[in-house]
Amino acid sequence: MRTPKTAYFVIRTVTGAISDHPSEALSLAVRAVRGAGNSLANDGLAVGDVRSFVLRYIREHRSLLSSDLSALSGMMDIVDVFVDAGRPQRIDVFTELDRAHRE
Repeated sequence: MRTPKTAYFVIRTVTGAISDHPSEALSLAVRAVRGAGNSLANDGLAVGDVRSFVLRYIREHRSLLSSDLSALSGMMDIVDVFVDAGRPQRIDVFTELDRAHRE
């Protein structure tokens, strides 16, 4: 998945699977975001959808992120793509991740 457009649609699709298939949704999201990299982080539509995915995932599966280090690592990989691309306005996601990790 090298294009931001493909990754964008993957993120939109897997957001609907968060409740029923959290591990699979996160795995696909991580692969999509990693594959698209900085080009996704610079796509205005994608930024909002990825942020929504991350925040919803944290809200619904906080305990999974607290107990499963690979899930937390995957989530951090998603966030890192945006931080590495110079999107500091997405830093508020770190607050939610920190809360999830501490609980």
